[in-house]
This record gives sequence, C-alpha cells and structure tokens, in this order.
Amino acid sequence: MDDLVATGVLAVTPAFAARGVSLTRTDSGEDAPIRGDVVLLAKALENLLLHAAEHTPAGRTVTVWRDSSPDSVRVGVRDEGVGVPAEDLPYIFDRFHRSGSLRRDQGVDAAGRLADARTIAAAHGGTLSASSAGVGHGTEFVMTLPTRS
Repeated sequence: MDDLVATGVLAVTPAFAARGVSLTRTDSGEDAPIRGDVVLLAKALENLLLHAAEHTPAGRTVTVWRDSSPDSVRVGVRDEGVGVPAEDLPYIFDRFHRSGSLRRDQGVDAAGRLADARTIAAAHGGTLSASSAGVGHGTEFVMTLPTRS
C-alpha cells in the first residue's frame, strides 16, 4: 500500500504545485499488502487527490494518510478546502447530482472522478466514504480496502 500511495502522490505533485496547495503524507501502522489492480487503485487515489487540490485554496494543505489493521487498510485524503454542505454530502459520489451548492460550478469531470474512485474501491471489495463539517471546513475521503490474506 505504501508504494501505491507514493505513486499517487508523485502523479499529482505538479497539479498541487501549479495550484499553490501543499501536499503532506502521514502513515501509521505497518504497511499492509492488498490484492488488486495497482493501476486502478492508484487512479482512484489520484482522483481523490486531484479533487482535493481543486477544492483547496492556494496556501492551504491536503493530507494523504494511511493506516492499517489486520483485516483492512485505510487511505484518507483530508483537505482544508471549501467543504460540503450537509444536505449535499449523501450525493457527493453521484455523477449527475446538481442540487444545492454541490458541483454548481464544477463540471461532470469533478463528479465523475469521485464516482469512478468509489467504483474502483467497490470492485476491490472496499468502500469509499466522505465526511465534511460543512462549508468552509474541508472534506475527508476514506478508502478502506481488505488486506491480502
């Protein structure tokens, strides 16, 4: 999993630099082996990181983190960005949802990236969740994948 996170971070570094957004990484626990398509899983992480970069103002930070347990590994992307209103949070992975302020100024690409990331996680027996304390408080995405036994 560490290699996958490193690959994802490397892929998005130019986009973060261009936007003036810092990218940090923290890991806890032992690295955990996972079973799956490394290219697809790296793409899912890249999608989450790019989404965070696009919604985080210059001068702020996005943190990618990893932790593990005997049964699963979690990778999270936490930003200091615009956040998501509570009424829109249940629809954040819906490619075509447009009510409220969610994706009002975003294209289908932004919505598609999140939907694709969730589909990739599910195809690997995992989940992708999102949380936000509301507008102005950032967003956190957590992908949970089963470890290889």
